[in-house]
Amino acid sequence: TFMPVNVANLGDEYILDAGDELEIMLTGRTSRTSTQMINRDGSILLQGIGRISIAGKNFSEAQELVSEFVESVSIGTKVYISLSKIRDIQVLVTGSVKAPGIYTISGNSNVLGAINNAGGMKTNGSFRKVDLLRKGSVIKTFDLYDLIAFGAFDATLTLRAGDSIFIHPISFHVPVSGGINNPGIFEVMPGESIQDIINFAGNFSQAHYGYDYVMLERMSLGGFENIKVSLDQVDKLTLKPRDILKIPHFYPHSTALR
Repeated sequence: TFMPVNVANLGDEYILDAGDELEIMLTGRTSRTSTQMINRDGSILLQGIGRISIAGKNFSEAQELVSEFVESVSIGTKVYISLSKIRDIQVLVTGSVKAPGIYTISGNSNVLGAINNAGGMKTNGSFRKVDLLRKGSVIKTFDLYDLIAFGAFDATLTLRAGDSIFIHPISFHVPVSGGINNPGIFEVMPGESIQDIINFAGNFSQAHYGYDYVMLERMSLGGFENIKVSLDQVDKLTLKPRDILKIPHFYPHSTALR
């Protein structure tokens, strides 16, 4: 499951908002521990000390703000804050997903968790162009191949109430087979080259060793052609819809090229 555990194990950059629950411990001149939920107006009320607004602040900023406020009102009192419960938020997931709609998820969820709640991408859904919108503007476009192919993903960018996630339709697919580590069908964006798709597929396998070319089958409205592309040109030849990439490879105990 992508659903985050609702515990306080979060980074200092987590943005607080109404519904988050804090455990606040005062020591020194005043000593007590209390649990405070952030109110709808974005504030918490510290008994005998006063009200302070912290919604919209990240956790680190809120700690500093509350500490300064408490120490200014009650000299000699130190304050320690931890996050005991995370709020739920509602986000809209739309576009090329199996079950578009509004979903209630944990406040520290990321884009992957929201897409999972919506059933994942449809057949025509793009893994390469996923928009995160906040207040009507795109704040980030995710290319999930960064995660799938290279293991890189910014999981620190968590969702906020009212965010929208829009899955674009695919650009086009190109199948890759032969002497490659991860044969498959890969989504290609306009302008990407043969080298890009080789990278997505995990680069050449050892069976390709010794070959200095790849084969590109290209089908156009005017016909069909086989293009032999040398390895020093794979970063220059741009892929097109209906292309098929075949990587020559060697089978042990056979001199035949498969």
